[in-house]
Amino acid sequence: MWSDGGETSFRNWLSGSDSGGDCASVAEQGRWVGADCNKKSAFVCQGGLKVKKTVIRMTVRSDVDLTDSKISDALLEKLKVRLAQQGITDVNLSWRTDSSGRAFQRSKVPEGNC
Repeated sequence: MWSDGGETSFRNWLSGSDSGGDCASVAEQGRWVGADCNKKSAFVCQGGLKVKKTVIRMTVRSDVDLTDSKISDALLEKLKVRLAQQGITDVNLSWRTDSSGRAFQRSKVPEGNC
């Protein structure tokens, strides 16, 4: 966790070092080691937060009620797991909704398509 309380998935602990505390300092080759939180030290500035927002439009073919929040939340969780398997972490997934709060709209399937 960063000093501002923000979460991070970045880890750079020195092999065999204690990573169980709340504070760390930089040791050999830029690796982290546990540190005394009461000891004054230089610190790393995270800098301006750069957020990249990507919108993905998808077509879902399903017999389940996607307006059910339990189902749509489970689908988001599955997407997050699949992204993590691809090495993509520190993501915040959500459904984009229209002015009436709907994330999913039914569309007619053209004849001949299943």
